[in-house]
Amino acid sequence: MLFDGILETHLASSLERALRARGHDVINTGKLGHGFKFLTDPLQLAPIEAAIDQAIAERPDIVFVFRPASLPFAQLWRLRKSGARIVAWLSDDPVLWKLSYGPVIDHYDLVLHCGNATVLDFYEQQHGRPTGINFPFWTDGVSFPYVYGSKEPESDVMFLGNVHDQVRRDRYFRLSGMDLDLRIHGNVGSDYNNVWGGYLDADAEVADAGARTRLAINIPQYFRDHHGLETWFDGLDKLGFFEYPSRVIQYAAMGIPLISFVPEGSTLDTFPEIYCVNDSAQAEATARQLLEGGGLSELSLAMWRRFASHFSAGSRVLALEHVLANDDWRSLDAVQRTRMFTEFDGTEIERNTSGVAADAPEQPPAVGSVPTRTSRSIKAEEADEQVRNAVQAHFDSLPVAEGPLNIALIGTGWGDHVSTLNTTLRGLRNMGHHVDPVNPYNFRDFISKDPFGEYSGVVDVVGLREHFQHRTDVFLFVGGYYLPEVTGTRMLREDHGVKVLAIGLEGQDFTLRDSRLVSIVDKAGFVNQLTPQKFAAHGLENVAHYPDGFDRSYVRLLLLQKSRHRRLGIFAQREAHFGLHRRLLDEFRGIESARFAADVEGTERRGLANVSRVANSLLSIVLPDMSRKGPLPNRLLGHAMIAGSLPVLTRGIAPTVISNPGEDSILIAHPGELRLKLRRLLSDGDALDRLRLNSVSYAAANLAVEENLVEMLAQEGAQVR
Repeated sequence: MLFDGILETHLASSLERALRARGHDVINTGKLGHGFKFLTDPLQLAPIEAAIDQAIAERPDIVFVFRPASLPFAQLWRLRKSGARIVAWLSDDPVLWKLSYGPVIDHYDLVLHCGNATVLDFYEQQHGRPTGINFPFWTDGVSFPYVYGSKEPESDVMFLGNVHDQVRRDRYFRLSGMDLDLRIHGNVGSDYNNVWGGYLDADAEVADAGARTRLAINIPQYFRDHHGLETWFDGLDKLGFFEYPSRVIQYAAMGIPLISFVPEGSTLDTFPEIYCVNDSAQAEATARQLLEGGGLSELSLAMWRRFASHFSAGSRVLALEHVLANDDWRSLDAVQRTRMFTEFDGTEIERNTSGVAADAPEQPPAVGSVPTRTSRSIKAEEADEQVRNAVQAHFDSLPVAEGPLNIALIGTGWGDHVSTLNTTLRGLRNMGHHVDPVNPYNFRDFISKDPFGEYSGVVDVVGLREHFQHRTDVFLFVGGYYLPEVTGTRMLREDHGVKVLAIGLEGQDFTLRDSRLVSIVDKAGFVNQLTPQKFAAHGLENVAHYPDGFDRSYVRLLLLQKSRHRRLGIFAQREAHFGLHRRLLDEFRGIESARFAADVEGTERRGLANVSRVANSLLSIVLPDMSRKGPLPNRLLGHAMIAGSLPVLTRGIAPTVISNPGEDSILIAHPGELRLKLRRLLSDGDALDRLRLNSVSYAAANLAVEENLVEMLAQEGAQVR
């Protein structure tokens, strides 16, 4: 079992692929938490406890823990009840020794460090014994394929990483002070020297940028820079630097020749193909020598070979298998345990796992070569036809109810044609259900005051059912503004099998207010995908993620569109939101575009047609809905995606992004960033069209209202206590 994960999710996924290639069965929990201190909040511990329950039930042989901070003593000891051998990988060695590594290290069966002999010797002195072996970062060619020289260079040199905070800010001035054609990809902060190349949100974007450079630079983390921070402890500055951060392994997998800063007198002897320098002057001189001297293609191939043999996921699996079966490492000194990982050649596993991605190094492309591309206009026409076919296939496959239900639909937003309420109404009717719309304003006789003042009213579901004079199978509450009356709900469920459901709930945390509604209904759907686990931590498991979506009526309007009308559409929930994002939008003033604000055009009778008109664009900037707590994704995100209009979203905290950035959407946060990303996409053959098709696929699979309603209506079981 691969337990939890860190920010670089490719580590767990690549290790899983390599383990499976070796014939092992693998359970990957995915990333469960975050932070570098032991968790104490029950809400944060909830997914950890659930994963421990799974481990106890599945009884794996090995549990590989990516983040020891996710397992405080109580949880770690409970995990040991699974009977598995517990392995810890210390990705931030030795920086987190005081906070979350040192306190628990003696309670693991095996410890895998991420540090050189100085670091391993420090652990041996502190804990009185050799604690483990060096197990540096890794990846594979599925996450980061060999791409060197496959696209027109955008710059001579790239740096991948952040340079904006206290520990890393010195990197910015070292990098930007060199007289090189250099781009930084990461959080930059104030970019005084205009070297920012945009933030890369996905592995695919990293690979694309890697294909457009000739060299890479690494500036490692110097442990002395932690002085004054929470991570500091006496002696940390004497432990040197972090030899192989994740960016180094990513560079190597992509075949990019590399220059790395190291402290004076230090080397990277386990990766001799890397050019080591002590300062910016040496780095600049070395870069010029490499750029002007030729031989970069050969160096690129050598980089990849070293990666495949000693820094690939396959190599790490071989090392893991060995140390789990043998204790010979315990008798080795720190230097030998630091180099032990080089005894395991993962090239064969890397080739088998990565497939065609690993074939490229046999015949590396010439530096700067660009594949032949057909005309963009022809490609665009072909892509539009593919998009239309995909949309038509989705339209033809939408579900129709085998046994139509009588559904009372209750909520607010009847005057907004693109509201969740009206989208749900159309979706239910498209499926063949009979719907009784309940506008609270017109049914005031059936609504009483909430004694706690938390809801707009309490609905008499028994009285409503009698009012309709026909069987009501389901009461569906939308938006979380009204509460079903508890006693009547229980009676209808027990005596008549009536379901009471709630969707479109916007809460982001567990609250007593929302728990009142959740405890009454059979099933509750929250827009925020992070909310269900917070309710589950409190014993309320009838909560699911229910995203805003689009209905079949909208898809029908899309299919009436003949061709792309414009290059850019812009969506906002409220017209005022356009002004709040003025800095982002102003740079597109000269581009033909159309705008849609739900609070203005959505209230018009042609609201849905207006959405389809704006979505009939090559790109759609979909602004977040800041009128709702979270903030939450714009309700119209799915409308843009199913139209094949590539969504451009503002980068921010989850859950504003529910798709897969870099694969079916683009994230931006600063003026100029979209132009940078579009320039790369447009120069790469069918890359933009591929993202558009992925966008349609994602929307069809996740955001179709009819499909999601089928799942919601199928739920069973009362939750009234």
